[in-house]
Amino acid sequence: MVEWMRDVLEVFKSPVEVLYKAVTIMDHYFDQKQGSLRIEELHEVGIASILLASKYTELEPLSVELMHKKASHGKISEKAI
Repeated sequence: MVEWMRDVLEVFKSPVEVLYKAVTIMDHYFDQKQGSLRIEELHEVGIASILLASKYTELEPLSVELMHKKASHGKISEKAI
């Protein structure tokens, strides 16, 4: 998952700090999560972590719409993100 997140952030030309923050957010979520995840949920968590990390780190953060269209290729709704 981390490699996929890195690839996504490279496409968006985000600084490496966004990746570090996104992984931290994702790890924290997994620490708090009870039970297991479906594979679809894993990508939702990854995309949401990237989005939150971008908002913490970048002056012009990534948008929900961009993550919906480009990162999830329209497979994960903006609402789910």
